[in-house]
Formats: sequence, C-alpha cells, structure tokens
Amino acid sequence: MSKEIIEVINNFNPKNLNLPNLYRWDDKFKRYYFEIDNVTDEVTFYPSVTTILSKVLPESEFLSMKKTELGKEYWTWMNELASQGTFIHQELAGFFETGTIDFTTIQDRIKNYILESKQQYSVSSWCRVVLPKIISFIKFAEECNVEPILIESTVKFNDDNLKWAGTIDLLAYIDINKKGFWGDVYKSDATHGKKGDPKESTKVFRELCLIDFKSGTADIDSYAMQLQMYKLAIEQNMNIQIDNIVNVKPKEYKSGN
Repeated sequence: MSKEIIEVINNFNPKNLNLPNLYRWDDKFKRYYFEIDNVTDEVTFYPSVTTILSKVLPESEFLSMKKTELGKEYWTWMNELASQGTFIHQELAGFFETGTIDFTTIQDRIKNYILESKQQYSVSSWCRVVLPKIISFIKFAEECNVEPILIESTVKFNDDNLKWAGTIDLLAYIDINKKGFWGDVYKSDATHGKKGDPKESTKVFRELCLIDFKSGTADIDSYAMQLQMYKLAIEQNMNIQIDNIVNVKPKEYKSGN
C-alpha cells in the first residue's frame, strides 16, 4: 500500500445518515483515519478496525497453515487475494447502487484494474476466480431482497477512551427466514405433536442488517468482531438500531440450479 492521504468519499447515502468527514492514511498493512475540526484545527486519529484486530487477536489457523505451505510466496498470495477482494467489492458497490452489472465488459474492467495496480496478474485467472464470487453475492441479494441504505461507507466510533473507524460493505434491509412458533398448530396428530399443539414453522422477517462480503472461504472469528465494532459506530452516530450482523461468503451455484 502507498502512504498517500486520501479523503474518504461516501457516495451512496439516500437517507442522509450522519457520516463523518474523514481522511485515510495507509501504511503497508496498517490503516488509520483522521478528522480535522473546522474551528480548532484539532486532529483526531482513528485506527482502522482491521488494524486493531490484527494487533490483539492471534493469527488464524488457516493463515498460519498457508504461511507454512507457501513460504516466501505467502505475501504475494495475500496481496493478490486482497486485490481481488477490492475489485469484487467495487463491482458489488456498483451493483447495489444501480441494480445492474455488465458482465459483457467485466473482463476489460479486470484488465484495467490490474494495469492500474501495476501487477503482473493473470486476467484469465482472475475471471475464473472473481466472476463466480460476484455472481454468488448477487444471488444472495436476489434471494434476500436487499434494499441498500449505505454502500461502502466509512464510519467512526469515539467515546474518548476508545476510538476506531472503518468502511462497511453494506447496510441494508433484507428478508431473513426464521424458524419458530408463530401461531401455527398441528391440524392432525403427527410425529412431532398432537392435533392443536404448537407447530414450528418458518416466517420471513424484514430486518436492518450490517453486511460484510468475504471473498475468501476461510472461517475467521475476527469477522464477527469486526462487524460488532462497525455496529457500535453506526448506532452511536446515526440514531438507528441494527437488527442483525451478517457475514456473506461466496457459495458455488452450479449450472441448472
């Protein structure tokens, strides 16, 4: 990563939620945000959520195994995965904002993205990797009837003693299927109950969810902690209550399903 200072731009905010005016500074695998008080010129720094968690949590077993397996090539592998993840997030942000995605030109977008990154990645290899993941996330959006509220938006938390900031993937209303006893009863005697007994069934709830898209497939405990920290930041500054946090990983959808 470069050591450039970038002004954070939040483009999608139809409900005009209270988003901070922040700047971002990247240094290798660390990221920091800061804001400047327009009156006093006082600068307040916020370490990123991922930077904090990388300092306090042990490395996942999956990543430790990959380090041993790949040796010196580990960071090359990690950098390419990170680049693929960034590209996927950019494509999804455009999809959630416009409701469409042009797959006929996505190979050109991949090629241009790789050229801009000044890396020698394989365009054909990226197509094989990123396209199924993007399609999987779009399938999730269709199945859950996603209604975006914030897309790729940066939030902050500040209670004087603790400070952090980070960029959320998506805040949205979605349909969630929940099993429970919602008033249905058995109409006749059955294996799990007698006639008139409460019957477990599935009901669809519309909930406000904080959603993170993970382009990898490893299960890492820090994902849930990351979303909980974003949730605290949103609820502190925007006077809204988030019903659920959701991590979405790519799922393989075979042809014909």
